[in-house]
Amino acid sequence: MNAVRAPRASGEMPHTRRRVAAPLVLALLLLAPLESSGYQRITQGSTSLYWSSLPVRFLLQSAGSDDIGDESEFLACRQAFQAWQDVAGSAIAFEEDTTSDADRTDYAASDIHLVWFDETDASGFFPGASATIAVTPITYSVALGIILDADIIFNGDDQAFSTDKSSGTFDVQSIATHEAGHFLGLDHAACLSATMYPYAEAARTTARSLSADDAAGASAIYPAGGATASISGSVNRTSNSTAVAGASVVAVGSDGVVATTTLSATNGTFTLAQLPAGTYLVYAEPLDGPVASNNFSSSIASGMAIDFALTFLGGNPSPTSVALSSGQAASVGTIGVGAAAAQNLEVAFDYPYTIVRGTTPSVIVLGEGMQATDTVTISGSDVTVTSKTFLVFGGLRGFSVTLNVPANAVLGPRNIYTTASGGTIATLTGVVEVSQAAPSISSISPASGMTAGGEAFSVNGSGLQSGATITIGDALASGAVWVSAARIDALTPPGSAGAKSVIVQNPDGQVAVLAGGYTYFSDPSIAAVNPPAGSALGGTQVLISGSGFAAGLTIEFDGAAAAAVQSVTATAIECTTPPGALGAADLVVTNPGGFSDTLAGGFTYVSGADPVASGVSPASGSTAGGTTVTISGSNFAQGSAVIFGQAADGSGGSAASSVNVVSATQITAVTPAFAAGTVAVTVESPSGASSRLASAFTYIQAGGGGGGGGCLSFAPPRGAPTDSAALFGALLPYLLLVLVAAARSLPLSALKSPALAAQDAASLRKVSPRSS
Repeated sequence: MNAVRAPRASGEMPHTRRRVAAPLVLALLLLAPLESSGYQRITQGSTSLYWSSLPVRFLLQSAGSDDIGDESEFLACRQAFQAWQDVAGSAIAFEEDTTSDADRTDYAASDIHLVWFDETDASGFFPGASATIAVTPITYSVALGIILDADIIFNGDDQAFSTDKSSGTFDVQSIATHEAGHFLGLDHAACLSATMYPYAEAARTTARSLSADDAAGASAIYPAGGATASISGSVNRTSNSTAVAGASVVAVGSDGVVATTTLSATNGTFTLAQLPAGTYLVYAEPLDGPVASNNFSSSIASGMAIDFALTFLGGNPSPTSVALSSGQAASVGTIGVGAAAAQNLEVAFDYPYTIVRGTTPSVIVLGEGMQATDTVTISGSDVTVTSKTFLVFGGLRGFSVTLNVPANAVLGPRNIYTTASGGTIATLTGVVEVSQAAPSISSISPASGMTAGGEAFSVNGSGLQSGATITIGDALASGAVWVSAARIDALTPPGSAGAKSVIVQNPDGQVAVLAGGYTYFSDPSIAAVNPPAGSALGGTQVLISGSGFAAGLTIEFDGAAAAAVQSVTATAIECTTPPGALGAADLVVTNPGGFSDTLAGGFTYVSGADPVASGVSPASGSTAGGTTVTISGSNFAQGSAVIFGQAADGSGGSAASSVNVVSATQITAVTPAFAAGTVAVTVESPSGASSRLASAFTYIQAGGGGGGGGCLSFAPPRGAPTDSAALFGALLPYLLLVLVAAARSLPLSALKSPALAAQDAASLRKVSPRSS
């Protein structure tokens, strides 16, 4: 969807708002060696888009994602930008905008570059049940290609997101990393193993880590200097020498790892740039699935040709290899392609296979024109095909292929080729990714520590790689030291009290999660104890108020453990006292991990039994006070006080007047004035021991009744049914009227704009696996 804006004030360049994000998939990536490099820039006509000045600022919208309980989505987005900034040989630099209003959602404004989880389709990009995952609108100078504004908008309305691989959710960091590529001016890549590959799968995390394909694009658009080699040429038809536009041109290194993918221009020319020294095979193939012309926002997509056969430079029987020295720019002439072959291949699902070193995995490739007699090979000499089984699925044919992946196999994306008896070849570029084993976490030691952070801990498990990052909750651990594949040491970041997930991310983007693996504690702080005194016999119910209390804590009264702990919240503990010696006792609360606080003389043991209030009669009276009540119970002492409305922590309340301790089981008193509502009644002995009877007395508004009150009542018309269903039906028009009236008070901005209801044809979409 394009919307041309009128030029601004004199001297300002006109610009166009274009929605550039298109189908994306989170491919399982490795941070491959530099042999892998390929990219496609966003181009409009002959103009490629880029930022003219760095760093580029981005603003994280403050609401975050409704799907994520902590604030880990913000860290995930920061890490996505950081992945591009860390590309060696690139000058890319980002800076988080901390001065603008983070509550803003006006993404079209050019003064902010927003990252926003749109939970209600307020942007208009996600109408109906949209399969779009995220979009990256870009504003650019039509004349110069300079990016003036870019924003990343997640579809929080229809899609679910997480940072911990939760089932059925899209990984925030992977999606953000892909979108940040568009933000920089990169289009989609044809290689299945690139971060910029145009399809996404739920819970896949490897697009967090850039492949060298993506890094090469970053270095080409924003170079930082240094010599790199390139291969240039053209793709023409052998029948009439006309140019082939939009051919996917691929370079494969001598180790079999995919090295460059790019698209030929409208005149058939191509340049495979940002290559290290090495030897390469180069071929041109049509993009006939799973990546196709509609996966690209660039102008070349409209004229992309697919009616030709895959052809290697020098011819398929004996391809010509290209040897490059460092910094060399090699011109290889023309790749002459013939008519379309009967064969083409597609992976069974729209994302690549991960094949782990030291395993014998099976993969399925499907397409058209396959025959049982076709040979199947994989690029490189270290990984081999050990068996193949011919498959037929309706109109599709293909093979189930078993591979042998040695323990020392070169890491990176590989091609699978099928060759017919006549010599025609079909391939899936980067369909398999040779990977190290995924990480796993078995334990954290120690598994708890202070909220202030800075404490040493170890992650224990398997498949842990040097350079891995560790996240606890929503913060990165610092000082990570790789000890072995089974252990990484680090220092905890600051955090909030409670159990947090621990996430290890290997440099290749693979992730391990240990839910609730680390628990933060803070030093508890005791503010007060109520009642402050109780029987030396024990058994007094007390409420300890304060902060920093954690589940599993212990409580001691002069060294004796509490007889029972009924409940614990961060600010309150309900427990029962143990027996103790007469006099003041120190109260100690200790959180798990040994963090404690002491309230010296916080509780006083007194002789005799605690008072027990069991009932109040009458149980209601006027808010003006003056009601004589009788409090029944036991162990009442002369000189006791009666308090109405006292809180559980001993605060507030009003003392009754005319208190008369009739006997050890009965007290009379006159209620004080108090606000309307039901309150507690407390009997307090002269020793400080007390008994609080919750919800014991109800104050009624003086002068109330007579139809006053604050709620509506309805009487059914004479003769009308009185059952609840019929009564609801009779009141429905009134209820609807109330709802409509309330709806009219909503701001206009709460309504969706029909002008933004059309789905962007080039927007980022979720993949649905093909049926077999």
